[in-house]
Amino acid sequence: MQDKEEAQKAALNPVGYQSCENNDIKPDTPTSYLCNSPKELKTNMNKDYRANQTYAWKRKLPLEEAREILLQRVTSSLGEQMPISESLGRAVLEDLKGYEDIPNFNRSLVDGYALLSSDTANVSENTPVSLMVLGKVAAGRRPCFQVTTQTTVKVMTGAPLPLGADAVVKCEDVRCEGLFVQVDQPVMAGAHVALAGERIKAGETVVAMGTPLNPALLGFLAETGFEHIPVHSAVKVAIISTGSELVAPGQTIGNCKIYNSNQYFLTALLSKIGAEPIPMGIVPDDTAKIAAILQDALVKADLVITTGGASAGDYDLIEPALTMAGVKGLFSGINIKPGKSFVAGEKDGKLILCLSGHPGAAFTAFELLVKPVIKKMLGYKDVLPRQVEVILSGEQEKIGVRRIKTAKLSIEGGIAKANILTGQGILRTLADCDLFVDIPAGNGRVADGEMVTAYMVEIA
Repeated sequence: MQDKEEAQKAALNPVGYQSCENNDIKPDTPTSYLCNSPKELKTNMNKDYRANQTYAWKRKLPLEEAREILLQRVTSSLGEQMPISESLGRAVLEDLKGYEDIPNFNRSLVDGYALLSSDTANVSENTPVSLMVLGKVAAGRRPCFQVTTQTTVKVMTGAPLPLGADAVVKCEDVRCEGLFVQVDQPVMAGAHVALAGERIKAGETVVAMGTPLNPALLGFLAETGFEHIPVHSAVKVAIISTGSELVAPGQTIGNCKIYNSNQYFLTALLSKIGAEPIPMGIVPDDTAKIAAILQDALVKADLVITTGGASAGDYDLIEPALTMAGVKGLFSGINIKPGKSFVAGEKDGKLILCLSGHPGAAFTAFELLVKPVIKKMLGYKDVLPRQVEVILSGEQEKIGVRRIKTAKLSIEGGIAKANILTGQGILRTLADCDLFVDIPAGNGRVADGEMVTAYMVEIA
């Protein structure tokens, strides 16, 4: 009987790792992740995957090389027509051109009086001109008056300019006397007037292909008359949280357990750039169970992200689980800190990107590696982090590995400065981060006041 139990454990754990007994499983975890046998996983690995010579992982790549490998393996998603109200974060599929002049009429920019500028050419405080007020025009109303010499029409902000008028004088710059107003300062032609087509000309490109849509651009498109627009389709991204120590928020945390924060952090980061997150829940440290949920995720999503188990410890099972699931290994490890524990694989044209379980390391790798890949899939025109040069506040010691330091950007006396944040692994600290400072590997120090390379971070 004991031999039979040992054989069953070996079958569920073919790479020889020890699995935690009595794992606490999230109640709504699908049973398929817990019960699939290795036969159903179509495993292609021997019992010691590290001894398998065909298991060709590239190791500890430079950041830029690793990113280029991933970017070469993805293409932009197809397009669809979407209401502008549902297009936040999506990238425009093609150049959007204005249908008509905006505004399509000359209009007043202030509350005032529409007049002929020539009537005010020779006025002064001592010799004002008196203009008869013909009537009043509100915004959205068609004027039924025509301005001629020595006459004026009161107009509200946004109101169409009456025929004949070529300028508007502000209400506070005139003196009212019954049915007349007096103007004692010259008014230039075109003053306080928005001409037809001043904002957008018919046929002009209003938003370029590949531009991600933010709230201001969506409002601008509505102002231009768009109701539906062609955008790249959403990319579905599965999120798998690995680790027997994890429990979902709302559950009793128990001894030696931690809450699963990465799932919620990544879900928000993905939603912010227009991707469609698919949280897959928690899976314990068990190779077969991780492989099973990976296979399910590949069916449901266009790209898979995992957190935890990406290093080389006894319970870091991502690499063997990928192999068991039939995933081709691309590389494992990148030469930056934090974020060095990063594993990438591919199956059926879909990427599996595996991050550290440490929130700071996961965030760094997401911003510098994962986000550019998803942006390309979403059709973004610019996918790489925006690089800037800033002045370092405080010195930083160089070590044997390239470091990415979270920082807060400040402008002091017109100079952009990077203030390094402490407590890098704490999400509360990351909430203040808007900059990654790149500290190169080497000896010595980066001095206070020295110019350094940094990358803009958009977390807020």
